[in-house]
Amino acid sequence: MTAAYLTPEEVAQELSVKSATVLHWVKVGTLRGFKIGPGRNSPVRILRADVDAMIAASEVRPDA
Repeated sequence: MTAAYLTPEEVAQELSVKSATVLHWVKVGTLRGFKIGPGRNSPVRILRADVDAMIAASEVRPDA
């Protein structure tokens, strides 16, 4: 089974935020991302499972 990788732009579109926000989340560790290749300007990819985990972790539940 192959892992599904998303670009920051795809994640941003799905979550209705800007891609800069997604890159900030990666930078501060809120969302795990991977640089593809060496160098400062290497593209970043994010696992679909990590996006799903971040969404699940931030779920707001009513008080029981």
